Amino acid sequence: MIALDFFQTITEALFIVTFLATVYRALRRPRRWTVDAALFFAGPAFLIAVKWMALVLRLTPPDWLGSMSALLIMALPYLLIRLLGDFLQLSAMVTTAAVAGLVLAAMGLLLIPPPLSPVIALMMAGYVAAYAGYAALIFAREGHSTRGISRRRMYAVAAGAGFGGFAVAAAGLQGVWPGAGLLWQILSVGSALLSAVGFMLAFAPPPIVRRLMRQPEFVEFLQNVVVSLAGRTEREVALELERRVANAMAAEGAALGLVNDTRGVIVLSRQPYADLLVEHPIAGVTLFPDRMEVSPSPGRDLNDYLIRRAVLVDQVEQAAPEWRAVVRAAGIRALVAAPVRFQTATAGLLCVYSARPPVFAEDDLEMAQLLADQCAVVLATRRLVEATQLAVSLERTREMKAEFLAAAAHDLKSPLTAIILELQLLLRRSNGDLSDGPRATINAVIGQSKLLGESMQRMLEASRGRDDVGELTVEWFPLLEVVEEVARTQSVLRRPVPVSASGATEGRYDRSRIAQLLTNLIDNSFKYSPEGGEVRVNVRGDATHVQFAVSDNGRGIPPEELPHIFERYRRSRTAEDRGVPGMGLGLYICRSIAEAHNGEIWAESAAGKGTTVFVRLPRAA
Repeated sequence: MIALDFFQTITEALFIVTFLATVYRALRRPRRWTVDAALFFAGPAFLIAVKWMALVLRLTPPDWLGSMSALLIMALPYLLIRLLGDFLQLSAMVTTAAVAGLVLAAMGLLLIPPPLSPVIALMMAGYVAAYAGYAALIFAREGHSTRGISRRRMYAVAAGAGFGGFAVAAAGLQGVWPGAGLLWQILSVGSALLSAVGFMLAFAPPPIVRRLMRQPEFVEFLQNVVVSLAGRTEREVALELERRVANAMAAEGAALGLVNDTRGVIVLSRQPYADLLVEHPIAGVTLFPDRMEVSPSPGRDLNDYLIRRAVLVDQVEQAAPEWRAVVRAAGIRALVAAPVRFQTATAGLLCVYSARPPVFAEDDLEMAQLLADQCAVVLATRRLVEATQLAVSLERTREMKAEFLAAAAHDLKSPLTAIILELQLLLRRSNGDLSDGPRATINAVIGQSKLLGESMQRMLEASRGRDDVGELTVEWFPLLEVVEEVARTQSVLRRPVPVSASGATEGRYDRSRIAQLLTNLIDNSFKYSPEGGEVRVNVRGDATHVQFAVSDNGRGIPPEELPHIFERYRRSRTAEDRGVPGMGLGLYICRSIAEAHNGEIWAESAAGKGTTVFVRLPRAA
C-alpha cells in the first residue's frame, strides 16, 4: 500500500505540473486550444489540491466534495472532445453525445443521494472510459498521419487519454467486483501514472525531452545537406531547404524568402499556389517563371516584413486580409514564420504553413527558428564556397592572362621593331617627296608603334602584379602639349578629339607615361561610345594642380561598378555585353601612372549619358 501511495503522489504531482504549464501557456498565448488544455487539467488539479490541503491541514473533506469530484471527472470527456475538436473537424453527433452524457451525469449526481449504486458508478465510469478511448484512437490516428515532433506529441496525448480512461474504468470495476479490489486498485494507480506521464510529455515536456523529441527530424534535415547541395544554384538550394523544412515540421509546405536589398523586395524561389495568385492577384506580388517577388505595400518598407523572432499566425485570413482569397482557396489556416539571420542581420524569412493551427505552438516556434538558423548556415556556406570557387577561377584566369601577355610581348617585340625601322627608312628615302598628310600619318604610326611596345611592357609588368610603374623620367613642360599631341594622333587614327584648356598647365611629369595614360583613356572612350560619338578632353590648371578630364557620350557605367573599374583585370558588364575586347588592365595602368605622379584618378558616370574620367596631378610631382 505504501508503494501505491507513493505512485499516486507522483501521479498527482505530474498532473499539477502539467496544469501549471498549460495555464502559463494559456495566459501567454490566449487561444482556444491553449485555454481548452488548461480547462481539461483544471479539474484533476483542483481535486488534487483540495486533497493535499485536507491532508496538510488534517481536515475532514466535506460531503459535497465527493459529488464535486465526480462531476469534475464526468466533465473530462466533454473537455477532451472539445480539445480534440480544436484541431480536427468532429461530427456533430460526437460532440452532442458528449454534452448529453455530461448533462445526464450531472443530473444523476444531483438527484441521486450518495452513495451511488455500483451499477450507476460503473455506467458513469464506462462513459468516461469510452470517450477517453475514442479520443486516444483519434489522436493516435492523427499522429500516424503526421511526422516529426508533432507525431510523438500526438502519440503522447493518445497514451494519456487511453491510460486515463482505463484508470477510471478500473476504479468503476472495483465497486462492482470488490473481491479483486487490490488488483483493480493497482491497475487504476498504474494506469493513472502512465496517463500523467503521457499528458506531461505532450503538454509540459522537460527541456531535455523536447530536444530529444525533435532530434531525429533535425538530424535528418542536416544529414548530408551541404554535400547534397554542392554545385546547385541558389534557387535549387532554397527549394531543397523548403522541402526539408516542411518534412521536418510535418507541414503542408514551406517558403524561404530572401531579401534583395538592391531591388527592395523579398524573393521566393518557389511560387506557392501560383495558379491561385494568378486568379486572385495581390498588389506587390509579382510572379516570374522561376521565382516570386513580394514588394512592400505603399507606406511600408522591408523592415516591416523582417521579424526579429519566430511568430505564430493562427488566423492568416485575419492577419493578412489581402491574402484572404488565396489562403482560403488553398486551405491555409496557420503559419509559423522565423527570421533567417546572417550574423546579426535579418536576411529573409522562413514561413511554414499548415491547414490547421499547430497543436504545440512553442515547439513549432522553436523548431522553426532552429531550422531557419540552419538554412542561414547552409546558404552562407554555399555562398562562401561559391566565392572561394570564383576566387580560384579568377586567380587561374589571371595566371592565364599573364602567360598570354608574356607570350604576346615576346612575339610582338620583333614585328614592332621591324615596322618602326621600315617606316623610318621609308621617311628617309622619300627625300621630301611625301606631302604633309602622309608624312604626319607615318609619324603617327611610328609613335603609336613605339607606344604600343611600351604599353605591352607595362601590361606585362601589371599582369605579374607589379604595381610600381618604375622610375619616372620627369621634366618641366606644359601638360597641354602632351594632351594636344595625343589628341592629334587619335584624330588621325580615329576621328577628331576636341581639346579645351584653361589656366596654367606646366608641371613636372613623365612625358611618355602621361601620353600612355591619355591614350588609354581616349581609347577606352572610343570603345564604349556609339558610332560617331564624341570624345573630348578638358584641361584645367590652378596654382597647385593640373586636372584633365576625358569624356564620352556612351552607355555609362553601372553605379555599383564605378568603385572597381580601376582594379586589375576588372571589366564592366557593359564591356562584356557589347563584346568589347580587352583584358581589364588599361584603367589599372592609368591608376598606377597617376599614383606614381602623386596624383589621383576617378570616374563619374550616368546611365545613357556617358562617362568622364578625371586625373588630377600636382604641378611639382
